[in-house]
Amino acid sequence: MTDSKEHFFIQLLGTREGWPNNMTEHEEKVMTDHYHYLKDQVEQKKVLLAGPVFEPVFGLIIVEAASKAEARALIEKDPS
Repeated sequence: MTDSKEHFFIQLLGTREGWPNNMTEHEEKVMTDHYHYLKDQVEQKKVLLAGPVFEPVFGLIIVEAASKAEARALIEKDPS
């Protein structure tokens, strides 16, 4: 039996005008928690790549998972 995995592209979008250039203190904490969560997922080899894109602004995450449901569950735990 082989361990069949797929790759999923996830795009995170800001929730308001001007973000991330004028983050509140709370948003900065959320983004710090987000960074640590993704770093842990990279170490576990669940996230292959993650980082910001600047034109237009969004977050990019590539997940390796057995199913779309598994990828969604991983991202739903992300603090951001």
